Formats: sequence, C-alpha cells, structure tokens
Amino acid sequence: GKASIPRKAAWYFLALFLFFLGLLTKPMLVTWPCLMLLLDVWPFGRWKSSTPDLAKKPSASATDKLFHPRLLPLLIEKLPFLTLSAGSCFVTFYAQKLCGAMVPLSNTPFDARFANSFVAWCWYLGKSVWPTHLAVFYPYHQWSFSSPIVLGATLLIGGLSLLAVRQWRARPWVFAGWFWFLGTLVPVIGLIQVGKQSWADRYMYLPQIGLAIVAVWGGVEIISRLPRSRLISVVASGAIVVACFAVSFRQLSYWKNTRTLFAHAIDVTPQNYVALTVLGVALADDWKTAEGRALCQKALAINPGYPEAYNAMGNIYAKEGNNAPAITNYQRSIECDATYADPHNGLANVWVKENKFAEAEAESRIALRLAPMHLPAMFCLATALHEEHKYDEAAEWYRKILSMDDGLYSVHRSLGSVLMAAGKTDLALPHFLTAIKLKPGDADTHTVTGMALLEKDRAAEAEQQFREALRLQPTNSVANYQMAAISQGRKQIPEAVAFYKKALLSQPDWPETLNNLAWLLAASPDASIRSGPQAVSFAEKACELTHQKEPLFLGTLAAAYAEAGRFPEAIASAQKAHDLAVAAGMKEVAQKNSELLEVYRSGKPYHESP
Repeated sequence: GKASIPRKAAWYFLALFLFFLGLLTKPMLVTWPCLMLLLDVWPFGRWKSSTPDLAKKPSASATDKLFHPRLLPLLIEKLPFLTLSAGSCFVTFYAQKLCGAMVPLSNTPFDARFANSFVAWCWYLGKSVWPTHLAVFYPYHQWSFSSPIVLGATLLIGGLSLLAVRQWRARPWVFAGWFWFLGTLVPVIGLIQVGKQSWADRYMYLPQIGLAIVAVWGGVEIISRLPRSRLISVVASGAIVVACFAVSFRQLSYWKNTRTLFAHAIDVTPQNYVALTVLGVALADDWKTAEGRALCQKALAINPGYPEAYNAMGNIYAKEGNNAPAITNYQRSIECDATYADPHNGLANVWVKENKFAEAEAESRIALRLAPMHLPAMFCLATALHEEHKYDEAAEWYRKILSMDDGLYSVHRSLGSVLMAAGKTDLALPHFLTAIKLKPGDADTHTVTGMALLEKDRAAEAEQQFREALRLQPTNSVANYQMAAISQGRKQIPEAVAFYKKALLSQPDWPETLNNLAWLLAASPDASIRSGPQAVSFAEKACELTHQKEPLFLGTLAAAYAEAGRFPEAIASAQKAHDLAVAAGMKEVAQKNSELLEVYRSGKPYHESP
C-alpha cells in the first residue's frame, strides 16, 4: 500500500508481460482475469475492504454491498488482461478451425453441449477425489437434459454452487476455491467443442488448485478442532502424498508408447472407438496391418459413423498397396463427415500413386479448403503440381510448407528437384545441401546434388557427392552412371566400363547406359576393352527398348556389328541411323554416320583415337 505509483506501475506491467507469456504457452490461462477477481475476494480481501462504511450501513441493500463504486477500479485494472485473453481466444479458435479440429454446431447442438458441461464438471470433480480408471482419451457422448445423469449432475453442481455462495462471508475460501474450479473449466467442458473428447485429464492442472484451496482450508478448520491436530495434519498430509505418488507411478507405467497407452484406454473405457482406431493405426505402422484393420472394424461396430476409422482403414489398405478398398474407405469417411480433410488427402495420395495427378490436385485442394494448415495435403498438392510440370506453383507450395517447418527433409529435397526441373539450378542447390544435412545417409539425395553440381560445372564437388552415394549404396544406378560418364570424359575407359556395368545391375533396362557401354566395348582404342559380341548384345537391347527410333543408338549398334565383323548389318544400321538423323534435323549425327558408313564399307571397324 505504501509503494510509489511508478513502482506499482512496474509491477503491473510485469504482471501483464508474464500473463502474455503464459497465454502463449498455455491458452487455459484465458480465465485468469476472472480468477484475479476471485483473489480480490479472497485471500486479498480487496473487495470487502474497499467499502468498510457501506458494509456497516443497515440501510444498504445486498446489491449495493456487492456492486459499489469502489468495485469499478478492480474491474478496470483487469481490462488489459481481459483484452489479452480475448486475443488468445480468437487466435486459438482460428488456429483450431484452420486445422479442422472445431466441431460445428450442426454436428453437436448447443443444448447437448450445455448438458455435457454439467456432466463434465461432475466428472472432473469425481476424478479429482478418486483418480482411477484414467484414460488418454474419453470419446464424446451427446447428453440430453432428459437424462437422469444430466439432471443429477445439474442438481449437484447447482447445489454446491449455492452452498459456496452462502459461505462467501463466513468461509470465503469455499467461494473462491469452488468458483475457481468451475470457472477455469468453462473453456474445456464442451461449450466450444474442439476435437472428439468429452473431457481430458490434462485440463485439470489449473482447476484443481481451486479444489485444493477448499480441501486444505477446510481440512485445517476441521483438524484444528481435534486433539493433537498437528500430528493428525502431518499424518494426513503424508498419507495423501504417498497415495498420490502411488497413483501417479501406476499411471505413468501406461505412458511407455502409443500401444500401451491406448491399450490401457481401451481397458478402462471398453467402448472407446477412438482408442481402438488409434491403436489400430499404431499396429499398422508396425506392419501389423491385419490386426490394425481388425481394431478399426471393431471401432466401426461401436460407432458406424466414425469417419476417422474409415480413414484409418483407407490408410492401411493404401499402405498395403490395395488402392481399390482404400478409395472405398476414404469415400465412406467423407460421407460420414464432409468437413473432414484427411480422407481427401488420402485419396490424393492414392491418385498420385496411380499417376492421376489432376485428380490428386483436385482432392488436395479440397483438403486444404477444409483445413488450410494441413501439411500433408500441401505436400501432396505440391507433388501433383510437380508431376503436372506446374513448377512455379509447386515450388510456391513447397516454400509455404518450409515457412511453417524448415526442418523437413523431403520438402527440401522435392523443392530442389522442382527448381532444377524448372532450370533454376542455383536456387535448387541450397535445398539439396540442406536435405543432405537433415538426412546425410540418403544416397539418392547425394546423387541428385551431384547432378546439380555438374550442371554448374563443379565437377570435383559433384564427384564427391557421387562417391558418397556409392559408399552408402554401391548399387545406385544413377551414381554409377554419372561416375562412368565422368571416367569416360577423363579417358579412364576401364573405370567407365566397370561403373556402367554396376549401373546395369540395378537398372538393366536403362537405354543410355546400355548404349554408352556398348560404344566403349565396340570403339575403345584399348583392344583389351573391346568385345564385339558383348557390344552387340548391349546395343541391340538399347535399340529394342527405344523401338529402333534413336539415331545415336543405331549408330552405336552399327559400330558394335562392325567390331563383331558383321559388316552388312553394320552398314544397314549406320544407313538407318543416318536417315533418322536427317529426318530429325540432327546434322552432326547424320554427318558422323555418313563418315562411318565409308569405314564399314571398307570392311573395317571404327575405333576412337587414344
């Protein structure tokens, strides 16, 4: 009371700052301004002490005693806190809506929400007194005021509230503690339904303070009237601490992993279709797809209209590669809840697998319209646009994902690929290098980074990337091919032949590799490298794969025939290569084959100069 005004202001703004930080981390604190008013009643007594004269006036009415001019400053000083709370409510509401977590009134009418609030208050009160059969999730149940349970809960909460009001002068801690409990639960008792739960254990860390106030001060009043009150209080406190420790230790044993946690939830709430679905998904993630599918079917037997179970079934079928039943289950999920974004994303991913990129784009856009912050849908949309060669728009979506989470390896890798496809190698390289930092053990990323470096004439750095890729994955066909090309350019023919052959081990039908290897085996200046029959075998396969329409490959086949001594076939292939090159406007290829024709007609094979 003797502090100076600047000092009071400093404390006030410090409180505002701390409250703002608290709101950023725990939106449950939105009720704190109202709790401050309760604290003004008790224990600070600012409400009572603000009107000592008015309280003594026999003529003053009850309303005058409760609402008096000195109450206004107490309300005004809370306005900044109320403003921050309102802002936090708006941000939380908007974010939950963007993520698709808000349940519309059409699904859960307000009368059902109001009925659920009384049951929720009673449930939280009961579990605080006797914390048993706790679960990670309690499925939502729509109550009606005609239900005896709702009527009983309403009478109990109303009766206890009336009792607390009547005690607000004699035992103000009962009034403050009880309404602390009720008030802090208002945002989470279902009036604004977020998610599928009726209630949740995690919401009680703040409301239980109110119950603790009632229990502690009430216990002190009772025990103080007993003999040996100090001993009784010590024994009682110790017993409570031991009991809480034992219950907490037992509860923590269920939090080992998703499977143990939700298996326990099913044990204590047998009709928990949400827990059944989550456990089914967890089993499917461990490739126990049959068991996971069975649990999802059990969940649907309990709640046939549960869209998440159909979506999980779709994901399981898609994981197995069974696209037809996956599509069916995704469509059923959408029928159950047209506002649910996940099945649209699931359909989009199936369409990507089936190379139906226009359909994938359409489904991804629907998912993002329903849940604008849906990262998997953003990635699927970007992938579809990438495959449709809409590179600029795909890059825009990849960048949007990275603006929300810059540590996603696959997004950096994909953004690099789309930028490289668009001819923006300078912009692609940083994303490839970031992807390598995030996942250094991925051979393909090292390979594509090496290809980007090659495009920028940074051959030494590119070779390092290819060699690292081959260290991680010796059968990597692209890295082997690129190392073969580098070796061939350096005239290191034996090394080039070895790399080409390794590339064919994992990708035997790669025409370019077959052609390049055939050329070295047919035209190498080193006689120990040349092998006409092998060259013919590789060149013939390359031409078959390209349907005899590639002039370069036909030219290589001609050289292979000549090395094998089959000059009539060499002449025929070279002539065909010449004619196709002329038709395609490939003047240099046509000229080269025209020169080689003369060599073959003279009965000689063609060999490159050393």
